[in-house]
Amino acid sequence: MDSALKATLREILYASLSLDDGLSAIQNFAITNEKEGSSLYFDIARILEEIILRRPGLASAKVTELTVRLAFDEDIALCKMLTLLDARYNTIHEIAECELLPDIEAIPKLLDIHGELIQAMIDALELNLRPLLPFLTDAVLVTLDGISTRGHKATTEMVVHESHYLSTLLSEARIFDCAEAILNRLMSLTSEDDFSEIVFDVSLDEASVLTEIGLYNESRKILHDLRDNPKVINDPSKYAAVLLQLAVNETRDDNVSHETARAIADEAAQRIDMITDCDTSPKEGLALALLVVGSNILVNGWREAVPEGIERLQDALKIFEGIEDPDMSQTVLHVKCLTGLGFAYGLMRDYEHVSKSLRYFNQAITVLEKLRNTKEYETDLARVHNAIGWVCLSSESDEFWDTGIESFEKAIGMRNTLWTNGEISELEFLGSKVGLALSLIRSPDAHRGSIIDDMHSILSQYAPLFPTDRRAFIETAIAIYNLVWLSIRHSIEIPQRMMRLLDDIDKMLVEARALEDSVFVHGASLVVPYLTSSWDSLQKRASLLKENPQLAIIAHLAYALATAKRNIHASNMETVSTISDEFDDTVYSIDPLLAQYWKGQARLGLTIKHYYENKDYSALATGLYAASQEMRSIENISTDYLESAEFIRATALSLSKSLMKFAMVLAEHFGASIEFEGSEPDPVELETEQYDFLLTGDWLGLLKISDSYLDLVKDLEFSQAQPYLNAVFSNTARALRMMDTVSMIERRVFAHLGDMMNARYYLRK
Repeated sequence: MDSALKATLREILYASLSLDDGLSAIQNFAITNEKEGSSLYFDIARILEEIILRRPGLASAKVTELTVRLAFDEDIALCKMLTLLDARYNTIHEIAECELLPDIEAIPKLLDIHGELIQAMIDALELNLRPLLPFLTDAVLVTLDGISTRGHKATTEMVVHESHYLSTLLSEARIFDCAEAILNRLMSLTSEDDFSEIVFDVSLDEASVLTEIGLYNESRKILHDLRDNPKVINDPSKYAAVLLQLAVNETRDDNVSHETARAIADEAAQRIDMITDCDTSPKEGLALALLVVGSNILVNGWREAVPEGIERLQDALKIFEGIEDPDMSQTVLHVKCLTGLGFAYGLMRDYEHVSKSLRYFNQAITVLEKLRNTKEYETDLARVHNAIGWVCLSSESDEFWDTGIESFEKAIGMRNTLWTNGEISELEFLGSKVGLALSLIRSPDAHRGSIIDDMHSILSQYAPLFPTDRRAFIETAIAIYNLVWLSIRHSIEIPQRMMRLLDDIDKMLVEARALEDSVFVHGASLVVPYLTSSWDSLQKRASLLKENPQLAIIAHLAYALATAKRNIHASNMETVSTISDEFDDTVYSIDPLLAQYWKGQARLGLTIKHYYENKDYSALATGLYAASQEMRSIENISTDYLESAEFIRATALSLSKSLMKFAMVLAEHFGASIEFEGSEPDPVELETEQYDFLLTGDWLGLLKISDSYLDLVKDLEFSQAQPYLNAVFSNTARALRMMDTVSMIERRVFAHLGDMMNARYYLRK
């Protein structure tokens, strides 16, 4: 019941549960747990009642009384949550009361409130209550303004320093929106009151946070102003720091050429090298600068920049490895450097680079042992194991897959404890669980039915995070794509229960697609309509994505795939839909193999459809011949994109041979006339036996039966042969419906989608 109480208090703090509903829930806890100390629940209910009745003084007094009683409990989380409840709902009343007081009384009280709010935000960070932080940030800004407007410089300077410290904690926790709000206000205060000692640090931190939230132009303006400031120019360390942050900003901004960004980064490194050159101590500052530049090259997400990131990280590693008896901070940076190199090499995916990646990760784990007794040890160790798991999962070399599974299991074991203690976010924990489930799908020994059930459970846990953590949209989209991709690669059938969940999540992601300009979210929008055979939806979404420069290529392919699937459905006798044999010219330039495959498929569908309508053997023979020629032309199409290429070629050529034989039998033995486009080509026997080993037994059996019937009818009268011809036609229609599965066409389309999404990789913690 304690967990239910904490969950209820958390929902009240987030304002996703009203105070009245929260009060009712906690009163019910008290009634149902009367024998197990219901007084605690009633005391918390009384606090909520006082808040609802707008009596903040009484509510705060009751919170103080109860927290004193709970202060000696082993589980301090409940005590902190009650303090946060007081800060969340009562502080604003206390601030309002200060407006009526004279300055001599208001300033000390506002100082107390400001300190309590900062402590509340620190507690919220420790408890991982991220959605609460914007509310508390607003209250901090109000107290900051309340103190600064009273004109007492010493007090204002003190709260400026405290608020700056808070912004640093928020930045380290990657809660950049809240940090930016505080730093923006601090910039105004420090410029107005000329706090010369802190103005540089505040401005540089503001520029850093603006870079993190993608406001590159605003960050650049601040950094240029700092760079041109005479006081900064005359201070080599400050000037180097500004150049380093400017290099980070330009590296992240896609509108800036990488040559410009690297030039600034190299200048910053040179200046830092000059500063430390005369020092006998190791050049830790230079190593840190190289680590920052290399890491931010990786953070930018472009694969082609990975070698440049590796180069900087390698230079930094040489310095860290040369430090004798490193202190804790140097050891932490050494671990970050090794982890960054492991991640960077893992992005290259081939056997040699993944092997090198694992060596760096294992070296990072060895160095981490020096931090075993620190708070960060288990968190960082779990992140390293999580990174190893994802690197192994993304590798095509199956010998790494077991290593990835073991690493995910270790990461989950550690992260379960960390998440329970509130030291990591639920999103990080779910990321490891998804990685393990996806890795097990690739394992031949795993029970895939239970794995799909696990994935269902994991994906259902993402949905509640959507309102409070927008990163959940991207994580969920990537998980869905990976699930579908691996199910296609390993021939796993997605059960209806899972498909219903995916459809529900897809509807929730509509909001994300409207607000989040993420290639991962947009790319995943093409996946669920494919699974549910919603070809109209797939065409509509593909049409919208044709304007997206990152996904335009796959949008054309997805639109053509939906058209081809609709054509197969339209070829049935029961439907009245039309078949389209017009495919976008862009598809031919993107993937000529796919384009020609779909063209031949459409021609066959039209032939079958027309025969249902008019029963004309001449039209049937002409259409079969044309479809055969379209599919046969695939033999002459070369492609550098190898995914499913041989399966597509084998399927098309084997069907082409069967269609040609059917058309020739109709023409030579039953009087059908074939209308050739242009001059009649010389019939050349097509050899397809070399492809048979790629084809499924069902497909080969289907075509062999058709061949046997066609050999049989050559010596029969029309009336006797007609049932066999109808059977061959029925087999041809069945082959049309079956050919996508045999040729693994979806694998090729979704491999293209994966390539487009992975052109810019997603950086997990």
